[in-house]
Amino acid sequence: MIGNKLLLVTPPDDINIDGLRILLVGISHDKTNLISTALTQLPSIPNTVLYMWAAGNDISWLMDKKNKSHLIIFDVENLPGELVGYFSAQLNSYYFGHLRDLGIINNNSILDVDQCYQLLENTITTYEKSIR
Repeated sequence: MIGNKLLLVTPPDDINIDGLRILLVGISHDKTNLISTALTQLPSIPNTVLYMWAAGNDISWLMDKKNKSHLIIFDVENLPGELVGYFSAQLNSYYFGHLRDLGIINNNSILDVDQCYQLLENTITTYEKSIR
């Protein structure tokens, strides 16, 4: 990866490079478009690995990438309840949809492109500070 690039990785693959890592879990097509729009609005991004997992794919791959990722974004509507609960409890997780009762555990809902942009910008800033 050469300066300011995005790399999309899906199961069963992985890549061993330095960079910001974002895990997208069960994200629907319209939400991937929202994330893509937010990413393209950023003035610059570091080398970034986007892991993308869909229901039915390898759970062990998902858990490995969860441990490697700086940010987790999941779609409440496209995951089984067990995974919604699990990802809701992660400190670095944000979500699309409505968590109902789990909203008291995690209130990091993403409602629109502007919120997604702000989340990505904050994550990038934190990441860049950590590698200095």
